[in-house]
Amino acid sequence: MKSLIIILASFIFILTAVSSGCKKNKDSLTANAGTGRAIVLPRDSVTLTGTGVSIGGSIASYHWVKKSGPTQGMIVSPNSASTLVIGLVVGTYEFELTVTDSNGIIASDRILITVYTNDPCFGCWDY
Repeated sequence: MKSLIIILASFIFILTAVSSGCKKNKDSLTANAGTGRAIVLPRDSVTLTGTGVSIGGSIASYHWVKKSGPTQGMIVSPNSASTLVIGLVVGTYEFELTVTDSNGIIASDRILITVYTNDPCFGCWDY
C-alpha cells in the first residue's frame, strides 16, 4: 500500500532594507566676536576676545581681520581667540572673527571699536 504524506509548511519572509543614503548633517558652528566698545585716547589699544562653539566637531582655528576703519591699528595675534589691537587712532574700526571647526565648517562675526579724543558722555565708555 502506498502512503500519501502531505507536508504543510509556512514560510515567512522578512525584508530588511539597509540604506546608506543621505544622513542629515547635525554639525553646526557659531562665532562670537564680542560686544562693541568705545575707548578714549590716550588709550590706543583694546583686547578682542572671541569664541566659537561647534556641535559635531571641535574648534580648529580662529582668525581676526580688520574689515574697515583708519589704516592704523595692528592685530598682534590674528590667529588667536583673544588678541590685542594696538596703535588705534580716532575713528571706528570693524574687526571680523572667523572660526573654523574640525569638519571644515566656517562661521564669522564682527565687532565695532570706536576711538574718541575725549569722553563724549562723561565716563560711560570702556576705559
